[in-house]
Amino acid sequence: MNFRFFFWELRHLRSEPTFAVVLLLLLVLSGLAISNGSSRLRDQQAKQAAALSAVETSAAATAELARKLDSGEATTPSFSDPRTPSGFALRHMVANAVKPSRALAALSVGQSDLYPSVHKLALNSRDSALTAAEYENPQRLLIGSFDVAFVVIYIVPLLLLGLTYNLVSAERERGTLPLILLQQGSVKRLALGRSLFLGVCVLLALVAILLGGLSVTGLLGQVSGGALFGWLAVAFFYGLFWVGLAVFVSSRGGASATNAVVLAGAWLVFTIIVPSTVSVAAKAIYPVPSRMAYIDAQRVVTEEARNRQSQLLAEYFEDHPELASAEAQAAVAAGTQANPRLIAHLGYQEQERLLAPVRARYTEQLERQQGLVDALKYLSPALLAQAAFNDLSGTGMERHREFQRQAGDFHDALRDFFQPKIIAGEAFTEFDQVPRFAFEEAAATSANATAQWLVLALGAALLLAASLPGLGRYSPNGVNGGA
Repeated sequence: MNFRFFFWELRHLRSEPTFAVVLLLLLVLSGLAISNGSSRLRDQQAKQAAALSAVETSAAATAELARKLDSGEATTPSFSDPRTPSGFALRHMVANAVKPSRALAALSVGQSDLYPSVHKLALNSRDSALTAAEYENPQRLLIGSFDVAFVVIYIVPLLLLGLTYNLVSAERERGTLPLILLQQGSVKRLALGRSLFLGVCVLLALVAILLGGLSVTGLLGQVSGGALFGWLAVAFFYGLFWVGLAVFVSSRGGASATNAVVLAGAWLVFTIIVPSTVSVAAKAIYPVPSRMAYIDAQRVVTEEARNRQSQLLAEYFEDHPELASAEAQAAVAAGTQANPRLIAHLGYQEQERLLAPVRARYTEQLERQQGLVDALKYLSPALLAQAAFNDLSGTGMERHREFQRQAGDFHDALRDFFQPKIIAGEAFTEFDQVPRFAFEEAAATSANATAQWLVLALGAALLLAASLPGLGRYSPNGVNGGA
């Protein structure tokens, strides 16, 4: 490929309005998507900052209240006295678990509109906190979020296919192909050169728009270099896959209308039909238990735990004899409630123990669904790209499950911290020693994203390679030699 070809193509593009329209559409749609995504991200970050601030503010306010109670400047009922472990834990403590949003979440909403990034935990049952969903407009959830990932996965392929579906067939139908071949030498050079030139120009423009958008919104400095490179690489090679598909279809020697119909069908299959089929198949093969069954199980185990209160207390003191005072042992023997707060905590723990198999079944089915989707995502470049975008943006299901696991561990730590103090009935002054939640990122997802964009690059290369024999037989008169 010589420089004369590129200069000729650049001059051709300057006189071709279609390319300018494509760039304008790309700029407008990407700009709207970045604006929408960054606004949503700012809202999420504000909620997360407020949740973290509430933890600090509450701790400081409670310590100040305790000081005033000690000095007689204030009074409060005994059940809400922060100087007692139960009073602080049940009435004053703010224990928020926060999953910080990544800056790249502005480009891909993923599952973040369904699952909350803040869990408000307390010492009682954690089921309601950890299974809560993010409140969102149902109509918006039905339509879906307009983000950059949507533009890249659904719109960019249409723009690329609109530019490249008839680069050779249109010249043949106009009768100008023989003249062009006198300059280019072969259909192979013409098809590959033009398609790759146009495709790379559009994709580089997309990369520039995304970098500019992140810079304008102030998010570029918050993004790690590896994650940003992975995101852009996935977008670039995903687009290149569609360019390769257009070249492959053109190499079959069909008319422009035929190429358009075939490529439109391929877009429909890869972006709509295959992802929908995979999703439906995963839910049908591995159905999760119904929500009503879970609610019924909650009702049953709550009643069972209530009926076993005295037994639970006796078992607890048997396991922790150092915490069983003479008064508590006498109360257990008499069947009375010497420590109702402890009984409530034990009841919550018993409910969670009895519900554990139901939750495990639910989690197991979800993981199986996700495992099947992960295994079948290679059937569609759209599925592959979406999975990579979600992982790199931190809006995928895997990161949320890790957040839930860590929030559950945090809840256990809170119980382990307060329960002995509540049982012992000791005064509480350790306001600054209460466990705090800090989300720890799992292993970096850059390696997964690298594998995914390499697969997309390989797919594009294979399509281009598969088109070479057909292009070699391509005839200006509309019939492929040997075909």
